[in-house]
Amino acid sequence: LLSLLGSNGQPAAALSVGLDDAPFLSLFDPMGVERLLMGAVAGATVVNLGDGIRPRLVLGVAENGRPSVGFYGDDGALRSELSVDTKQ
Repeated sequence: LLSLLGSNGQPAAALSVGLDDAPFLSLFDPMGVERLLMGAVAGATVVNLGDGIRPRLVLGVAENGRPSVGFYGDDGALRSELSVDTKQ
């Protein structure tokens, strides 16, 4: 884990590697709450934009190349998803 702290001592950015060797980059708001998480997990690439509690917008490209955008509600439930069928 490599963390960069802001002038208030709160995390501003972090680079980490998961137990499965997946790399992650996190960005935090001034209060130290994670707002953005990017990673490469199990052959997929994901970008999670959160409200400080849970992801609200998830951008991804699956291992098979299928891109998607997921929109999540206050309760964390998927509300809408946009994706492209790669079998054309």
